[in-house]
Order: sequence, then C-alpha cells, then structure tokens
Amino acid sequence: MIEVDIKQLIIKAKKGDSEAFGLVYSEYLTPIYRYIYFRVRNKAIADDLTQDVFLKVFNSLDRFVVTDKSPLTYFFTVARNLLIDNYSKKKILTMNEEEIEEKLIDENSPEKQIILKNNLEKLMEALHRINENEAEVLILKFIDNYSNKEIGQIMEKSEEAIRQLQSRGLKSLRFFIKKEDFF
Repeated sequence: MIEVDIKQLIIKAKKGDSEAFGLVYSEYLTPIYRYIYFRVRNKAIADDLTQDVFLKVFNSLDRFVVTDKSPLTYFFTVARNLLIDNYSKKKILTMNEEEIEEKLIDENSPEKQIILKNNLEKLMEALHRINENEAEVLILKFIDNYSNKEIGQIMEKSEEAIRQLQSRGLKSLRFFIKKEDFF
C-alpha cells in the first residue's frame, strides 16, 4: 500500500469510517509493534503499548492533520512518547528469549535458529547497554529499515543528528561487542 492510499484512509477515518482506520491499523501494526518490542523486549508489554498507540491515534484523529509527511511518523511519535512515559514509570526492560525467537527467527534449520537466537540475544543485550538514542536510531535504521529522514521525523531531530547518532551508536556497539567478545 502506498502512502497516498494511507493518507486517503486516514482522511476517511477522520470522517468516521472505522473500516478505513482498520486498514491503517493492518498496514502499520507490524512496524509499530516491532519498534516497541525491540525497546521493551516483552511480548505482553509490547502488545499493550501497541494497542495504546492505535487507541491514542484513533482518539486524536479529529486533531490529526494530513501533511506531506508519512502518517507513520505520527504513529512512531505516539509510540515513542508512550515508551518514554512507561520507561520512566515502570523501567520496562525485561527480556524473554522465547518471545524474541518466536517473533524474529525465520523457519530455518534448527542449527541456524540456535545460532540466530544466540546472536540476537547478544545484539539485544549490547543495544541495551549503549546510549538510548543511539540504540533507537540503530533499531529504526537496521531493523525497521527507515531512512535517516524518516528517523529524523520520528525522533524530531535533523538528518545530520541522526547520522551522528548512528555513527556513535555503531562505534559504541562495536566497542561493546569487542570488549565482551560477543561474536
């Protein structure tokens, strides 16, 4: 689905078309869930926060203004704010390896799954030991495949700031991985 279609669906949803919002939900559920899940590393919390994001967006549709920006950036902004609120209130940083495996590992050979799971656990641990903003940029860039421009919109920072955070984040990650002899 292209962005123009999403924008049209949001316009319809603003007029009360709940089916249109359902289509937006279907399109944006996976990227929003993945973004939240990589931050909290807990399926139940990620499920709850993802639903909260869509509920907040739905309840604020009357105030939402369709612009040239991708509507997804608004969803990410809501998700980011919820994460900040919940992190400061609850310190939600638990890891459930089975949930990570269930969500992220492809149906490959058992050997590949074990190696992938082990590497993913190490990467997740390393990401949670580096600066939070740097980790967020790395997750959005390399896991969610967003451009620096899109990440800048989500995090409300310039593209240059995103490039700097990405560079520092990769250096921090390399240093931590070498120091801990992870891979």
